[in-house]
Amino acid sequence: HLEYFEFLGAILGKALFEGIVVQPLFAHYFLRRLLGKHNFLDDLQSVDSELYRNLMGLKTMDPEDVEDMSLDFTVTDTALGVNKTLNLLPGGAGIAVTG
Repeated sequence: HLEYFEFLGAILGKALFEGIVVQPLFAHYFLRRLLGKHNFLDDLQSVDSELYRNLMGLKTMDPEDVEDMSLDFTVTDTALGVNKTLNLLPGGAGIAVTG
């Protein structure tokens, strides 16, 4: 993904250099990140509304139901047909999500 960001930066930089007005529509989350500001859970809605909705549902679930889901602090990333589990926190696979 970094190549895409580098390419986009080069295109926008070239446009600025040439005096071409570009009006890209960036997500609120991305703009806050560019400005060096912290993002919050509510900012996730502009990036991935389904993930935001699921996380908000998880926050309001009964604690026993959350524990029954056997969640931990990992995420599975699929790239080129290969699944890779990444820790969201150091040792995240061993930390249970609780309610």
